[in-house]
Amino acid sequence: MLDQLKSYHIVSWALVVLLAACLVLAPSLWSGEGLVILVLRLFYLKEPRYFRRTLVLVGICLAYFSWIRAGQSSLLAAGDFEGALAMDLATLQVDGDQAKFQGDLVLEEGQTERIQAFYRLGSEEEKATFEGLDQALTWQVRGELSRSQPNRNRYLFNYRAYLERQRIFYLVDLEAMRPVSVQGGWRARLAETQVGVRQALARLANDQVRAYVLALFFNDSQWIDPGAMDSYQTIGMIHLFSLSGFHVNFLLKHCRYVYLRLGGLVDYFDGLALVLLLVYGTLLAWPYGMVRAIGVYLYQVLCRALGRPPSSLEGTAWALIILLWLKPFALFSLGFQLSFALATTLLLLDGGIRRLTSRPILRELARSLACSLVSLPFLLAQNHVFSWLSLVVNYFYSLLFSSFLIPILLILLVLHALGLANFFLGFQTLLGQSLHLLEKISLALSQWQGLTWVTGHLPAWLLFLYGLALVAVFACLQEGQVRRKAGLSLLSLLLVIYLWPNLKVQGQVSALAIGQGDCLLIRLPFNRGNYLIDAGSQPNFFDREPWQVRRKTSTVASRDILPALRAEGVRHLDGIFISHSDYDHYGSLAEICEKIPVDKLYLPIGLAQDEAILADWQGLTRQGWVWLRGGDRLRLGRQATFDIIQPDQLGEGDNEDSLVIWAELYGHSFLFTGDTEGQAEEAMAQRVQGRDLDYLKVAHHGSDHSSPAEVLAGLQPRHAVISVGQNNRYGHPSPRVLADLEAVGAQVWRTDQMGGIYYIFSPKSATIERTIQLEEGE
Repeated sequence: MLDQLKSYHIVSWALVVLLAACLVLAPSLWSGEGLVILVLRLFYLKEPRYFRRTLVLVGICLAYFSWIRAGQSSLLAAGDFEGALAMDLATLQVDGDQAKFQGDLVLEEGQTERIQAFYRLGSEEEKATFEGLDQALTWQVRGELSRSQPNRNRYLFNYRAYLERQRIFYLVDLEAMRPVSVQGGWRARLAETQVGVRQALARLANDQVRAYVLALFFNDSQWIDPGAMDSYQTIGMIHLFSLSGFHVNFLLKHCRYVYLRLGGLVDYFDGLALVLLLVYGTLLAWPYGMVRAIGVYLYQVLCRALGRPPSSLEGTAWALIILLWLKPFALFSLGFQLSFALATTLLLLDGGIRRLTSRPILRELARSLACSLVSLPFLLAQNHVFSWLSLVVNYFYSLLFSSFLIPILLILLVLHALGLANFFLGFQTLLGQSLHLLEKISLALSQWQGLTWVTGHLPAWLLFLYGLALVAVFACLQEGQVRRKAGLSLLSLLLVIYLWPNLKVQGQVSALAIGQGDCLLIRLPFNRGNYLIDAGSQPNFFDREPWQVRRKTSTVASRDILPALRAEGVRHLDGIFISHSDYDHYGSLAEICEKIPVDKLYLPIGLAQDEAILADWQGLTRQGWVWLRGGDRLRLGRQATFDIIQPDQLGEGDNEDSLVIWAELYGHSFLFTGDTEGQAEEAMAQRVQGRDLDYLKVAHHGSDHSSPAEVLAGLQPRHAVISVGQNNRYGHPSPRVLADLEAVGAQVWRTDQMGGIYYIFSPKSATIERTIQLEEGE
């Protein structure tokens, strides 16, 4: 009983530290209420001494985390920079013609500040030099400092926040680098050791085998094919590549077996294992899952040394407390969240699952279900998508990795350390082919959409209620009970989460920020229709030599459009309208159709004579193409119509052939203009003259060749949205166009300064939101 009470005290303190960190570093009503409820719960335990200690802990945590937050500031400023830069060798990555790394800029009076650096390699020889670096050097550099970018479409990954949580506030694009000295100190030697291990593994004969050895034992997955890693993430198996208790326990089990077989004494194993784990963790820069696993093992060793029963739950709680004190911003890492949440879940439910069934496979499936239910809110909050396929495949993949892949790769690693691995070239080739087959299977599974949930951004209150229901179900399971009300509550909330996109009563027109290109999402209320107008991308104007080609590349579709669609809860598109055949209007079309089911492709007759591009679009959609000409009307819903204003004649997809749409959506009017210009734009203005216009998509990104003053004066839009890239080489939008829009009283919204622009409407009201506040976008 005393042991249980002690465990409760330690776990409660861990929750206090966690909630205090949340309240200060990510302020919200929910974390504040949670902390108050927890403190009141501890008060009702009627243990004055423990309660007083808890209040002291709350005060210390709030003060400490507030001090940490106040220290998030920079000494740098945007602009040109020339000076000394101490490279962190362990962070150096060379991909194609780019080298990127973190380092410390040396400022006045010996002060330093961490930055993220990028350097364009000038030749294949220079690339080889950087790939072969094995010394931590200080460089004399020249380059330009700039702030990192926040997310440019709402609810997506915020790169600026990610870096700032590592105390990195500026990026530097380096123009010149010259080595000046070798760094001193233990950190430099540690980085050289880490790089030396990677370079030693580079001598493994098979590239595929080497990539998986680095991923599974050294937490470095950059060498696995990016498409394969995306597949593993989609089917929920990415945790197998993140070093955690799964890997640590496996290594300890086999090290213990070998140690005892060699005649080692049991009494000395814990001490030897701790030394090895500390060296291993230091070599890998202490990933969060490994911190938890090693912390738990260390706590168990201490308990045994003190003659107390070891507790993995207490060890997990202490690891959480220590990690949050040392690295408070670990709180925002998905790896940190899942590592502690899943480990705690399995520890708490293990007894209940054992009482529930005696069959090993059913126990594993029960654990897999519990882990899926726990990971669901974390993954939906960050990625807006969750695959229930993980519930099925987790058992088989875990069995494959633990019983086959990890043991064989570990044996190869030992053989390589002895200089013998490359004598088994045939075996490495066979293993590499097996790994390639595994990647193909994972890719096939990832393309099966049947068990994938796309929910969009979920409100905090819904995730909070889901968490309460999940805790209630787990509490019943821990006691060996099955309560129908708790189960029904959880199932009801899961149903609400799945149906959330269909429960949104407002519609939305979103001008997505995709750089110098157009992509507008139209989402009707209650998910009654989802349409894209254009799906642009950015062309590559430069031919690259083979050594310059990068392994990891992102497209506008994969980086901006598809994540934005998931964040809005779009599971399929009823149609995509392409305004004309410029790449910045259609370049992402094929990739979107490959990733999301699309019913129809709506095309203007103005590009009907562009046979080459039409040939590329064959078979992209489920129901083929719909040709549009001026005078056509599309009824998308009861209160949603598209009137086609232009084009009137066949063409090859030039700007003058652009599709122009007048849309009436639930009492709000929109004019989508593509890149129309010249006589076509003047004709458009005459056809819609006198109509009340709420929303104008400014033609041709605000080019001086479009939007003449007389056209804008005739349209009189209330809101004018300009889809344009930052610092684009065309000088868009034109100062003349901006002045003319201001003259007619239009409120101007620009994606280069404000990120994605969201016009949210209902029959009687409308609001406009932007992703980036002006002070961030300037």
